[in-house]
Order: sequence, then structure tokens, then C-alpha cells
Amino acid sequence: MSTDMFGNDLTKTDSFGTPRTTVAPTYKWANPQEWLQQYIDGLNYEELRQEAKNLASMLDSDQIQDTYQSDMDAQGYFQAGRGEQR
Repeated sequence: MSTDMFGNDLTKTDSFGTPRTTVAPTYKWANPQEWLQQYIDGLNYEELRQEAKNLASMLDSDQIQDTYQSDMDAQGYFQAGRGEQR
């Protein structure tokens, strides 16, 4: 607890002594993931492909592997000769 030199609790009032009220902002979506899911639902095929490429470019190799490791394994990414393109 933070107090002034008189022992008053500073966490409950502003510098003028007005009681502080904390009001959490409200949003249309519960979280950014929910917004993104709804955004994606509104995209057509080409927009979705472009958005996926944009998102992929923001991920590092570890993030991509953590997310897609089983798919990468199923497609032979971890086998010798993985530099070949299909």
C-alpha cells in the first residue's frame, strides 16, 4: 500500500483527493483471438491466403515448428533432402 506523509492511502484517491474508480474498458470481442477468428471468417480465399502469408512472415522458425511440427513431420520436413521443393 502506498501512503503519503500523513498515512493516507494513495491507491484509493487521486492527487486532489478524489476517489479513484477503475472501470475496465469493454470491447466488442472477448480477446484478440476472437476478433481475429471473426476477421478470418469474413475473408475470401485469396485474402485468406495473403493474410496467412503475412502472419507466417511474423513468426520465427521456433514458433512455426511449435505450431506445425506434426504437419511438418507428416510432410517429411525432418527427413534428409528437405531442401527440395515440391
